[in-house]
Amino acid sequence: MHSDLTFFTNEPERNLYDRFNKILRSHTQFFDILVGYFRTSGFYMLYPAMKDIEKIRILVGINIDGKAYNL
Repeated sequence: MHSDLTFFTNEPERNLYDRFNKILRSHTQFFDILVGYFRTSGFYMLYPAMKDIEKIRILVGINIDGKAYNL
């Protein structure tokens, strides 16, 4: 279990991307996420960190981009 309580400040290594990247690469087995908006650009940025995760589930709320809709 990961218990990093660092705030996201958008300073180097304290932004959302770096935080997810670090957590996902630390022997993560399952990744479940609930988001209001989903953009494939963010998914593709994080994909290298997710390639070894056994199961990924993404529940999207109100909005997705056209590229994600066509997947």
